[in-house]
Amino acid sequence: MRTSRFWPCVLRDFFGADRYGQLVERLGEPAEVECYFPVPYPASGGSGALDSYQKGNIWVHLDIYGQVIGL
Repeated sequence: MRTSRFWPCVLRDFFGADRYGQLVERLGEPAEVECYFPVPYPASGGSGALDSYQKGNIWVHLDIYGQVIGL
């Protein structure tokens, strides 16, 4: 991840760079069409804690998340 173009606080607080590194260590690097997401989603009662994250298909994640938040 290039850090020279972003302020460290933006990488840490907005993009979650610290959390991303921990997720990569625990779940492995995501493939091109994968992402990390909390299970269950915080919008449906999940804690959003780092240990609740799983790795899966980004399009499936976005579809389910959209349904959970009412899009």
